[in-house]
Amino acid sequence: VLPISLLNSTSLLTNNAALVFGGLAFVSMIDAMGPFVTFLLEVAKGTRPCLHTMTIFSVTIASVGSVLCVRGEASTVKGISAMAITLAGISAVLRSMRAVWQHDLLTDKSITVSPLQLVFWNGFWGVWMTIISMMFSNEHFEGIHHLSTISASAKLFLFFSIPAAVMLNITQWYAVKKHGALMQNIIGNLNLVTVIA
Repeated sequence: VLPISLLNSTSLLTNNAALVFGGLAFVSMIDAMGPFVTFLLEVAKGTRPCLHTMTIFSVTIASVGSVLCVRGEASTVKGISAMAITLAGISAVLRSMRAVWQHDLLTDKSITVSPLQLVFWNGFWGVWMTIISMMFSNEHFEGIHHLSTISASAKLFLFFSIPAAVMLNITQWYAVKKHGALMQNIIGNLNLVTVIA
């Protein structure tokens, strides 16, 4: 579970860093290329045939749709940087790797661990990796020290984001187990529609 937690934490870190250099919709659109990356990873591993018509059609629709959205976003937003594209792209690759490894772990008959246990250990290692990265960053623990100075509405959003994140992680593990990494990634792109709306 540690490698999956490392991929998860690093993908969150690179995605959040990309938000510093680009807008939320733009970063989400770059990240929506995940199905294409997941498809390539599964083909490289030999777990998915390269020339399956419906798979290629689904991945093409999801990827071309994302590219068209990025092109539209690029024409309406000024200041899109190569750093935002790079960090969001790295995040998409790491998130796809995580989904493929999760599926391998959950479908391995020799491992008898439930998705809920995996969520716990993923969160446990993720917290420690976040603390370690905070110690070596320029900001250290500034964010935690300044929690008392943020507005009440920001504290409320932070409070409600915790159970939302837990539920999202639990749902994501079950989705990967039931539908596989690629399908979970394609369905997960519906998040893009929510962000644009």
